Amino acid sequence: MRAWPIPLCALAVAVLVGGCHGASQPKSVAAPPPAGSSPVGQAADTSLYARLGGEAGIQAIASGLSARIAADARVNPFFADTDMEAFKSSLAKFIGQTCGGPALYHGPDMKTVHADLGISDPQFDAVIEDLGAVLEQRQVAAADRAGLIQRLAPLRDVIVKH
Repeated sequence: MRAWPIPLCALAVAVLVGGCHGASQPKSVAAPPPAGSSPVGQAADTSLYARLGGEAGIQAIASGLSARIAADARVNPFFADTDMEAFKSSLAKFIGQTCGGPALYHGPDMKTVHADLGISDPQFDAVIEDLGAVLEQRQVAAADRAGLIQRLAPLRDVIVKH
């Protein structure tokens, strides 16, 4: 079985994002609460990693995306010989690192992993769609969905065969 370091899913996520692994994400800074008010409900100055739920949230996203990819006839043939548990683990590390988390992805680069697969734009878009559905199902804020996708978007040029 092939154990992909960063699956097509992660690459697809990159399509909707504007950065790449390790890119820094601007933090959202909340206005200070008015004097005497409680900061409860105020947006906190947190990383995208934290806003996605930290390690548990990233694991859930990777798990959901892996399951969707495995069930998606548009892309699942690429994963026929893939150890999906290993893929899910690599995907979580990749997404976590991309979002500013502590785990580091040490697998092969995306270009090498996808070089001979012949992935098309529609297939890349399918993975991004799958990721978007997972993020929506997890009720991730629209700005954070866009932030993750923006960070992953540059992967299109590396993954898609033109």
